[in-house]
Amino acid sequence: MIEAVDAGSPTLWRIRGALTERVELDRQLPLGMFEDTVYAPQRLRLQRGDRLVFVARGTDEPPAAGHPGAADDSVARALAGAGRLSGADTPLAVVRALREAPRATPDAVLVLCLDWRGHGAGSPGGERHGDTAPPPPPAP
Repeated sequence: MIEAVDAGSPTLWRIRGALTERVELDRQLPLGMFEDTVYAPQRLRLQRGDRLVFVARGTDEPPAAGHPGAADDSVARALAGAGRLSGADTPLAVVRALREAPRATPDAVLVLCLDWRGHGAGSPGGERHGDTAPPPPPAP
C-alpha cells in the first residue's frame, strides 16, 4: 500500500502489465497555498511490477482540442510509446512524445517515474529494507 495526495497539478498514472490507467485522486489545495492546510492521503494498492508515473503540466493550459480528455489521451499515448523503458529513461521519452504531439505540451512539464518492485526488493546499493530474516552466519 502507498499513500498519495493530489496537492497541485500532477496527474498520476499506473501501468500494470499492458494496462495504462489514470488514477483519480481527490483534488486538494495546492501545496504551500495556505500554511495550515491539512492534507488527507489516499491509499493505493500496488502490485509487484507496477509503474507509477506522475505528469505535471502547465496549470494555465486549456484543454487540448476543446475537450478535457484530449490532454489525458496525449499522456496515455506518450506512456504507451515509452513501453517498458527503464524508470530513468521513461520521463525523457514521455516529455519528447508530448512535445511532438499535434498540440505540444507547455514549457512547464515534469514527469516522474516510480517502479514498484515489492517489499524486500532491495535498494540500488544492495541493502534490503524490511527483511525480518537474520543475516547469514559468518563464514568459517
